[in-house]
Amino acid sequence: MPETFGVGKCHQKKSNKEFFRNFIRNSIQWLRLADEKQQFFVQTNKDIYASGETIYLTGELYDDKLEPISDAEIDINFSTSNNSYNLNLSSEGEGIYSGKINIPETGDVDFTVTAKRNDINTNNFSGKFNIGEVDLEKLQTIMQDNYLKLIASNTGGKFSFLHNTSDITNEIDNRSKDKIKVTTSSFTFNLLSSEVILIIIIIILSFEWFIRKREGML
Repeated sequence: MPETFGVGKCHQKKSNKEFFRNFIRNSIQWLRLADEKQQFFVQTNKDIYASGETIYLTGELYDDKLEPISDAEIDINFSTSNNSYNLNLSSEGEGIYSGKINIPETGDVDFTVTAKRNDINTNNFSGKFNIGEVDLEKLQTIMQDNYLKLIASNTGGKFSFLHNTSDITNEIDNRSKDKIKVTTSSFTFNLLSSEVILIIIIIILSFEWFIRKREGML
């Protein structure tokens, strides 16, 4: 009889512990959703994107009892001033959905979200974000030396910090010495070997003598 009581008491403790755990989890879900006053929402990871930047979206879906719904079909329609785009979010479990898209335009982008379950529309949501004409290279001005080292390695180059410029100059000098080829050529021209040139020289000298004679310089 005492052993039966002990087993019953242990089982009751486990049940109480499991009940308390479920109660805390459900309370947190209820408080969070009650504060947001939404059982379904989809949000982007940013409000403003640079041109060409990837847009990441996450969403959550719960039923009236605040239980997560993981088997719904979440469709998003994006509308710009010129075009429209579509995206289907993938289920990550526990009522969480995610996806990403690239929109090759700039300006305001409106999006509407529809959640379907068993071919029935259960929830709708809408939002907006902006894609600006921003240079992505200017968003992060800190040097990424790991990326530069990777580029140098893949292209046969060498990466060095500013305080190690002597290593680079020495490397350039060594490579230049290996590749420089010096070619020397000489050409000798004998003026006396050409009669035409010899006649021209005689005429020039004769003309100079005539001028000097006339001016009384001789």
